[in-house]
Amino acid sequence: MNNLMNYYETHNESERLFSDKAHQLEWLTTTHFLKKYIPQNSEIFDCCAGTGHYAFWLAEQGHAVTAADLVQKHIDIMASSEKAKLLKDIFVCNSINMPNIKDNSYDVVLCMGAYYHTHSSAEREQIISECIRVLKPDGILVVAYINRNAVFLNHFKRDPDTALSDGVINTGENGVFYASDFNELDCLCEKLKLTPIANIGTSGQIYILMNEINDLNTQQFNEFFNYHLRVCQEPSIIGNSMHGLYFAKK
Repeated sequence: MNNLMNYYETHNESERLFSDKAHQLEWLTTTHFLKKYIPQNSEIFDCCAGTGHYAFWLAEQGHAVTAADLVQKHIDIMASSEKAKLLKDIFVCNSINMPNIKDNSYDVVLCMGAYYHTHSSAEREQIISECIRVLKPDGILVVAYINRNAVFLNHFKRDPDTALSDGVINTGENGVFYASDFNELDCLCEKLKLTPIANIGTSGQIYILMNEINDLNTQQFNEFFNYHLRVCQEPSIIGNSMHGLYFAKK
């Protein structure tokens, strides 16, 4: 827990998704599918809101959004934003245990951080179970995760010797992050009796093609993005995408 807090004290989460064209691809893909699968005028709980990019965006789409995060720094950033008034509430929350939130409270729960910061399978299951508890019947759960194969390839590209010896491909352990096996969320959702809706490789091949994507002009980038939307639900893309997004129904 302390390592995670220290990481976000020094990491600028506010800028990650907009730092360059390649990272914007993840933002554009995520918002595309949130808009596709979330019904209009939903009551949404964003339990790992970070600095609020998705919470604010969803509120601007007309949803009633409550935002929470484990990191006080992120809560302070959201609360001090000029957009804070768009949110119903902002508070510190550990998604592994949310006793102050009643059962069957929300149409949609976003869990876009806790799953890939938890290094125990039992705790990951507990996080998803808590999200299910606060969802209404037929509610939609959205889980962000990190793919193990993509992490390994990214490490290998930078430092082959270290990548081959650090064990991430076997354990998923990657500092404060946890990288999932390809079908891990499918298995967990089956166990917890969720109905899968969609599995998306939101960042696609950006960590392999970072320079090439950033060198694209606006027209080329738009064409590449359209290509990415066509293929980002194919298993061959999902398994090689660093970031994934999983939609399921209660």
